[in-house]
Amino acid sequence: MEAEERWPTLFEGISWVWNEDQSVFYENEDSAIKSLATEHPLQWRQQFIKEWRECDVEWGHQSNFHVLLQDGLNMNRVLKDNVEGRKLWSKAYDTVIDSVRAEFKTSGEKRQ
Repeated sequence: MEAEERWPTLFEGISWVWNEDQSVFYENEDSAIKSLATEHPLQWRQQFIKEWRECDVEWGHQSNFHVLLQDGLNMNRVLKDNVEGRKLWSKAYDTVIDSVRAEFKTSGEKRQ
């Protein structure tokens, strides 16, 4: 409950990708992760990145990081260890940040 209140956009994004119906809506995990960048507006993605960074500072160093993803952020996927958790965590971030950068690059807008 704490994570959902502190990082609602991040919580929504993690729940969006890693839920019990993922295989119904997406061909594979990569396409589910890609949906974070393609099915959400720019403002949502920017907030996702902001909350991802805040959460990473607080939780990223913890030895039970993979459990925090599952229990704290509602990731409905069994993670065998921190390495697997970190890979998925970073992949989601990289996908979203790349989409934001690309959008700014094509529009010529500057970050505020």
